Amino acid sequence: MWKRCVWLVVLAAFSAVCAVDLDSVTACLVREYNLFAQKPHVTPTGDVLECSGFVKVNSCWGRCDSSEIADYKIPFKISNHPVCTYSRVQKRRVRLPNCHPEHPDPYYVVYDALACSCRYCNSKYTSCETLNG
Repeated sequence: MWKRCVWLVVLAAFSAVCAVDLDSVTACLVREYNLFAQKPHVTPTGDVLECSGFVKVNSCWGRCDSSEIADYKIPFKISNHPVCTYSRVQKRRVRLPNCHPEHPDPYYVVYDALACSCRYCNSKYTSCETLNG
């Protein structure tokens, strides 16, 4: 009986993970990404001490409902385009795996999303170049 219960719990957890079809998600979710980070150091003599590697980070991913309403004033529309962005983050310091032995600081700071939500783009903390933010 005990082995069956464990197997059912493992199967249920596996099914829950596999049930998310990333091509059809209509929500804003936290998702794990591999970030390639580089932190070269130039010595006083001009030598470059390389430091880089892939780091797993949690970021926001997904879709948000948007709309436009006709308006009589230029630009003749009222836009409502929220973006999927983080609502809570946590700062984390990681050691990059491929660093020169004499590199003075092989650590890199990343920010993990703890929660994501659909919000208007704010250029204080998000890259909004194509969203008139």
